[in-house]
Amino acid sequence: MNIPKTSSSIIVHYKSTLPSHFLVTSEQITSKRKERNQIQEDIMSKGDQVEILDFWASPFCARVKIALEEKGVKHVDSEEDLFGAKSELLLKSNPIHQRVPVLLHNGKPIAESAIIVSYIDEVWPSKSLLPTCAYDRAQARFWVDYIDKKVSCLILTVC
Repeated sequence: MNIPKTSSSIIVHYKSTLPSHFLVTSEQITSKRKERNQIQEDIMSKGDQVEILDFWASPFCARVKIALEEKGVKHVDSEEDLFGAKSELLLKSNPIHQRVPVLLHNGKPIAESAIIVSYIDEVWPSKSLLPTCAYDRAQARFWVDYIDKKVSCLILTVC
């Protein structure tokens, strides 16, 4: 198997191995951003503004979305083009790692999925995401850490 050497040729190689319905075009991203702006205007008029900078295939982004859904928090999903030009909003919101997910709560960015989920649980305390027992919470945090390390390792190995 001929594996490309440069990062841009790896991306092209990676894209060429995906079915066409998995690829997101720049027109789709532009359309989603317009839709996002409309939803943001609706949310802003009703209180908290919550936006997730995400990528459809990221398990870390899925974790954040699940937490928001469990809490019943209305939010806007803003799809990032990780294989093309990253948005200015992503680069400004997460200047250190420049990766998703990033939660924007009333314009304030929070990065890293486990940190975001903890933040969500603290800001919207109505229904806790973690067990009430301290031991069970510690066990849950252990598995979050374990999965983070294993999934990150797999992603880095594949990419």
